[in-house]
Amino acid sequence: MGFSAGFIGILGNVTTRNILAIKVVPHALSFEHHHALLLFMATLFIFPLLVFLSFYKRNPTYSKHLLLDLKKIARFSLYGYLAVIFTLLLKVPLSGILVGAILTFAGFSMYNFKFRYFFFPALGVFLTALFLYQDAASTNNIVIILFASTLSPMTRKYGLLTGAISGCLFSLITRNTHYLTAGINLYNCGFAGGITVLLMDFVRIQFYKNSKIRNSFQSIHVHIVHFEKQLILKFQDVTHSFIFKIITIKDDQS
Repeated sequence: MGFSAGFIGILGNVTTRNILAIKVVPHALSFEHHHALLLFMATLFIFPLLVFLSFYKRNPTYSKHLLLDLKKIARFSLYGYLAVIFTLLLKVPLSGILVGAILTFAGFSMYNFKFRYFFFPALGVFLTALFLYQDAASTNNIVIILFASTLSPMTRKYGLLTGAISGCLFSLITRNTHYLTAGINLYNCGFAGGITVLLMDFVRIQFYKNSKIRNSFQSIHVHIVHFEKQLILKFQDVTHSFIFKIITIKDDQS
């Protein structure tokens, strides 16, 4: 939908500028209501979490459909808090556009994309902002990072390294397609995400036209994905052992 809305935004921009001769004035961000918005977000995300804990503590043996709904509610709150904490760590004040991006990101999380499938595209966006644009701690970059979750399906299908590369490309495209819509398209990141996937898939198809290149690239890709899976398994083992040690220490102290 965001990709389709991008084309509508381009047509709207061309119409208003060239046909109707209407000048589009870019909006200015307002940071005056940071504390009020922070209180609003904290309150909004605590209620679904309380509902989840309340239902789950009563009887954890609910039906599969109810448990799935409860998990979606919990993910909405947890990912919402994750986005708010990340914003506060970068010392970026909350604004209307940032709150909208956080709510959209929390809503996306209910569709059960795994954290690692979001993390690597987000990492690509962050590194691009850090080394190329040098604006990592900015409202614009945080919005792009949150909307990098649109690349989660591609990361799941082609691997974590591909996800990080797509994040870098996504950041570059997002920053340069904004002019095409002149700010009248709310879904500029969705539009840029569609272009990113199409561009990378087009390059893949061009490479795969040659059978020798296709076979060698497929072999390399299989080895990379296998290496990524091994790293994830090791990370999970270390995490589980760390949590187990903490629980054991607490039990011994009690």
